[in-house]
Amino acid sequence: MATERFPDSFVAEDPQKALEALNEVLHGEDNAEWFCQRACAHTLLENYSCAVEDAKKAQQLQPNLPRAFLRRGIAEFHLNNHESAHAAFARGRQLDVSDECFEGWLKRCEDKMGVSSEPTPIGSNGKTPAGPVVKRDWYQTESHVIVTVMSKNTPKDGVSASFTGRELAATVRLRCSVVAMTTKDSRTLCFLA
Repeated sequence: MATERFPDSFVAEDPQKALEALNEVLHGEDNAEWFCQRACAHTLLENYSCAVEDAKKAQQLQPNLPRAFLRRGIAEFHLNNHESAHAAFARGRQLDVSDECFEGWLKRCEDKMGVSSEPTPIGSNGKTPAGPVVKRDWYQTESHVIVTVMSKNTPKDGVSASFTGRELAATVRLRCSVVAMTTKDSRTLCFLA
């Protein structure tokens, strides 16, 4: 593996020395892992814009490399580009669900953006209902919008969803009411009853 030549410990011990060594080897060869390690060195040296560029190069060379999304997300976060960072971390988490690092960074981004990752129950008047609740969660990557709708003890035939080009409608039948979710724009979710 390419990181064996430039392990994280080497980069962390002396980022400037690692940067110089990586500059030298990357002059003659394109290697996604090495771009990721150079992005790490740039981040440690607080050269965040350079780190983003190297992470992007790694993503171009190897589009399914979770480490590239992690490096890019961290650099974007330090540049206060929290939405871009969140998108990078979300994509990285999709690629490697076993890496718990993505969850921590996603939470940090959500805190900075003032968004809660905790699903929020919504009733017909916009307040938390006293009875059964439907919780929802969603996030967006560059190419997908992922929506999760949760309701306890709801039979399969009590839930329906329909999709069009830019719209999602989901209906959950509860014992006493119906809660519907509609989105006409992939960035906006509205709850109606």
